[in-house]
Amino acid sequence: MKDFRKNPLIIAVLAVCSVLIVVVFVFSLVQVVNISETLSVSSPECDYHIGLYLPDVKQTLFADILEGARQFCNENNIALSVHTAGEDNDSLFAAPYIGADGIVIYSASEARETAEILDTIISRSIPLVLIGHGIPTNNPYCSIGVNNFELGRSIAEYATSLEQSLRPAIVYSEKSPGMYLERELLEMGFNSVADEYLAQPVITERTTLNSLDAEESVIRLLDEHPDINMIFFTNSDDTLSAAKMMVDFNMVGRIHTIGFSGSSEISEYLEKGILDAVVVVDGYTQGYRAMQSVYDICRYGNTASFVNTGFDFVTNPAALKTDKDGN
Repeated sequence: MKDFRKNPLIIAVLAVCSVLIVVVFVFSLVQVVNISETLSVSSPECDYHIGLYLPDVKQTLFADILEGARQFCNENNIALSVHTAGEDNDSLFAAPYIGADGIVIYSASEARETAEILDTIISRSIPLVLIGHGIPTNNPYCSIGVNNFELGRSIAEYATSLEQSLRPAIVYSEKSPGMYLERELLEMGFNSVADEYLAQPVITERTTLNSLDAEESVIRLLDEHPDINMIFFTNSDDTLSAAKMMVDFNMVGRIHTIGFSGSSEISEYLEKGILDAVVVVDGYTQGYRAMQSVYDICRYGNTASFVNTGFDFVTNPAALKTDKDGN
């Protein structure tokens, strides 16, 4: 039988194919790096280069995270490059190869591919910090964010101070992926306090990236579950949309509404009694502490495995004047 491995033509074809495969891979990698939204770049004068991956810097929370990250980098002579990290992982795929001394990621995905990318980063001895929520991997990393179990407990404690018979709904959002990806922790915390007050299990809804989707979600929730008496929104844009809708449709006071974030506009809705309470998560602190953690790993070789940045639960005092019987 003829040995094709000795055929010069076949050897040449295989060699060309191998080269093409490498070229295509490198080209794809370059394209992925190029489509990343780089807002700052490294320079020889900086001590370190840190890559920051965020789902969308236009969202209030992520804009605050970016501001905190920039502040720490400015204080410590660190070059910061900022990239978009969407659910498709296209940009995140390049993270291990951008030449950064450390990587900070707020991931919008919990897919297996995401964990594999994180493991690749760690296996290349690149310091890694995650913001918002944890992702199971084969290697340890530092995580920055809110203890969502405790957040669920705080929401339930407040809700049960208003109602003895709770019919709650939680509206998650694609615009706040961290909260959605840790929804089980949030609901476990809520149920651990509210269990004996629940007239029905917690109803959940998820809005899209459309900022107006919250209006349709609330209308759909009330149509399908007219007995709902408490709604918690996990995103600031959804909070604003729902609050405006409640005013337009004369629904203020019908449902206890807990919003998210502490923008001045949301604070006004709280002061006017349109919202009963607001959960405020400090994105600035999350961004600042994330950079501090990855900097500590770069400089000293270690940092805390989890940094709890906490939250504030701000209430409208007028809401507490209504007793548990609704009087």
